[in-house]
Amino acid sequence: MSRGGRLAQVTVELVVGILRAVERTRGGRTCPEHANGAQHDAEPPEGSRVVNRGHQAHQHHADGDGQNNALGAHNLGVALIHDDIIDRSDTRRGAPSVHKRFEAAHEQNNWRGDAFNYGLTGGILAGDLTLAWSAEVFASLGEGALYGSPARTIFDRMRSEVLAGQYLDVYSEVLDTEDASSALQRALNVIRFKSAKYSCEHPFTLGGALALQARALESGASAISEEHPVLAGYRAFGLPLGEGFQLRDDELGVFGRPEVTGKPAGDDLREGKRTVLVALTSAALSEQEAALLHDSLGNPNLSDEQVERIRELMVSSGAFAEHERLIEQKSHAVFEALDALELDELVRAALSDIVDRALRRKS
Repeated sequence: MSRGGRLAQVTVELVVGILRAVERTRGGRTCPEHANGAQHDAEPPEGSRVVNRGHQAHQHHADGDGQNNALGAHNLGVALIHDDIIDRSDTRRGAPSVHKRFEAAHEQNNWRGDAFNYGLTGGILAGDLTLAWSAEVFASLGEGALYGSPARTIFDRMRSEVLAGQYLDVYSEVLDTEDASSALQRALNVIRFKSAKYSCEHPFTLGGALALQARALESGASAISEEHPVLAGYRAFGLPLGEGFQLRDDELGVFGRPEVTGKPAGDDLREGKRTVLVALTSAALSEQEAALLHDSLGNPNLSDEQVERIRELMVSSGAFAEHERLIEQKSHAVFEALDALELDELVRAALSDIVDRALRRKS
């Protein structure tokens, strides 16, 4: 085989590897149910049959698992692939992260150059590729996805906000000192823009907007507004759900069992995550204890015993209990919004189950 042929073969193999790795990242800790859930389940007040028709109107493009599943996978893929690089995470759900798969491929094939840098480069490009794919998949959904439509506006805002939230998270980790109030507000903003809107609020409203627009096109009605009451209801439901989900996720990053979460215990502390739980703990500690906490954050060599000491401080200071109260407040807001939505009992039960799995999970 010629050199060009070998290069082409390797390129194809790597792209196939990217596809498989991206599919595996869908096992990340993310808010259950995305746009499809909004289209199939959370129907507008006019009735579930309307949304089902709307869903079918733009779903005819899909094959296999459906275009919307691909859209969710690609949007989720770029966030998780790049997040693992930023967080220096070698694994996701107990399996090698995408950039580590590229690094392993370099080592196994005895290629020239630095395997570590090759892995990072491959991971960055894989994330970029999934971001490009998400735009392609979204554009294929039809008229409801055209520029200027509510769904397109939500889609573009979703992708921009998650990047802003990701940067805010990184920025928080390098700040030297910050007063307790500012630290807590910053951590809440990271949760809102990096996670809650991206994983729950926008996917629900995106699915709803696509379905409503499809119904409007089918019936010949005028285009819908982004301020449609159904979408407002989805926002009121999705945002606190996403915030509560991430608050629970941050707890699991410190207190979760590795055999359940698939991540080493205390990894978020070793990575220096300035979470709401950390902010609450810092505000409640003595000066000496707060110094111990801040010296521990971002220490990659933090021992299990040191992690356990931080856990004890979080509990004894009352921060853990306050964190649980925040999650309970989010849960109350979610169910209040759910009660306000006009849904049949089957749909309401399905969404209630989503809330329970998101806010009371152990992994």
